[in-house]
Amino acid sequence: MSSEEGITEVIEERIYTVPLRRHFLKKTRVKRAKAAVNALRRFVKRHMKVEEDELIRIDPKVNEAIWARGAKKPPARIKVLVQKVRREDETHVVYVKLPEEES
Repeated sequence: MSSEEGITEVIEERIYTVPLRRHFLKKTRVKRAKAAVNALRRFVKRHMKVEEDELIRIDPKVNEAIWARGAKKPPARIKVLVQKVRREDETHVVYVKLPEEES
């Protein structure tokens, strides 16, 4: 978020465990990771009530976690931190990140 300009406040912040298996099993093997990323995007759009003109930004670490085992075998579910942020120009942006692991 620090690289983006014009961020004013975080409106909503939630942690979700997103089920991916039921979406990517319907696809051919080599397209499964891409289908999982699209399923994550649809899940966030539905649960954070994102309109068409609002943006969803998936962190590269989330993308790498989905693609870690290759295109044929993405994880069945992934835990993500989702933040809805209001910008200065009154548009909303949704950021999807991996939650901070505290140990």
